[in-house]
Amino acid sequence: MIQMRSDKKPQMRGVTTTACVVLLAACFLGAGAAEDATQTDTIVLRDGTSVQDCIVIDEDWRTVQGYRPADGQKVTYQQASVEKIDYRTAPLLYKVAQTNLQQGKWSTAIETLGQVLADEGAVKGKPWVKQYALYNIAESRRLLAELAGDAGGLRKAAEAYSSLLQGVPETKFKHEALYGRARCVAQEAALLPAGDEKTAAIQRAGEAYRGFEEACKKDLADAAFAASLQLYLGQGQLGEISLKYITASKADELTVLAGEFRKFAGGAGLPGEIALEANLWAARCDLAAADKGGADAGAAVKAVEAQIGKIAASNASQDTEERLLVQAYSALGEHFFSRVQALPAGDPARRNLYYEAALAYLRVVMLYPSAAGAEAQCQFAFYRAALIMKELGEVYLVKRLLAEMGEKFGESDFWKNTASKMTS
Repeated sequence: MIQMRSDKKPQMRGVTTTACVVLLAACFLGAGAAEDATQTDTIVLRDGTSVQDCIVIDEDWRTVQGYRPADGQKVTYQQASVEKIDYRTAPLLYKVAQTNLQQGKWSTAIETLGQVLADEGAVKGKPWVKQYALYNIAESRRLLAELAGDAGGLRKAAEAYSSLLQGVPETKFKHEALYGRARCVAQEAALLPAGDEKTAAIQRAGEAYRGFEEACKKDLADAAFAASLQLYLGQGQLGEISLKYITASKADELTVLAGEFRKFAGGAGLPGEIALEANLWAARCDLAAADKGGADAGAAVKAVEAQIGKIAASNASQDTEERLLVQAYSALGEHFFSRVQALPAGDPARRNLYYEAALAYLRVVMLYPSAAGAEAQCQFAFYRAALIMKELGEVYLVKRLLAEMGEKFGESDFWKNTASKMTS
């Protein structure tokens, strides 16, 4: 009897995620269908108004289209006036996928969203579902590739953004997808070894950023989009400049690039958050230049710390602030860690530098453990902090760090293939 039960359990664990989701959907299909017949979506406008009497039919980057069940009238809202939409009439499987995304289960979400797209009934009368599903698939592929440091995965993520742009040319996410594609190509270029393939990838990334900028200039010429246009143009231009960091291999090249970032940051009309990021890039270039040349890095460290203070005191959004702070603390951690590696094994200075590196990485782990837009740096901070604690003999902290890392980034190939091995 006991043996028979243990034989059956692995079979149950072998049931695919998709099968479980389909069973879940089947259980609630009747309730979901009835719910859709009576429920409406909620459109929250930027002026604080909440519209709760209509069902959204579709979206593009200009407008939101819907109808009111009460009187059968169609309604249209400008995207510039819409803060967010709560799709309460969304298909059940789509809602399951959104829960997966919120829990960091990106692979599972991709699988579930694929099921949504394959179900004609799920998208019937709701064309918006297709673009949301395709965009979330592309974003999930990008996240997984970034977490794994996978150049091939980033290429596939860029292709996923292209699939959205081809399948829904005027998608609500048009400009985000164009930028996401450029970001993926740039990161792919950074991961490739020196050679013709890397050079070609850098060229493609530059073209992608310029294509993004041109599309924004064409689409967002209306005064209502002025703020978005400036932000997008700043992102594209900063992305183009950052491509030079990939090929800067000498201290003097990095110093020149730091000056270019600072000049860009001081440009008239540049959005504050772009200026903050550009100045942070400049400080990071100075730090990398000191490390490349083996020079004293005290001034460069202070420059990064000064930028941390400015970021924390800025009016940037919480997501932007956390993303930039993760980048800043990660740069400090990388600097101190690299300085440790340059010292002989018995050098007493190693211990102090290890503590400095650990302090930077632990700030990421404790304050911004999975910041949106900086998930890869957050994951790496967990890993580096665990490595340092292991070197310092802090076994309990190593276990705690790895347990937390596994919980947050369990679907990452980096966790599965590298970090999780430290637990054995």
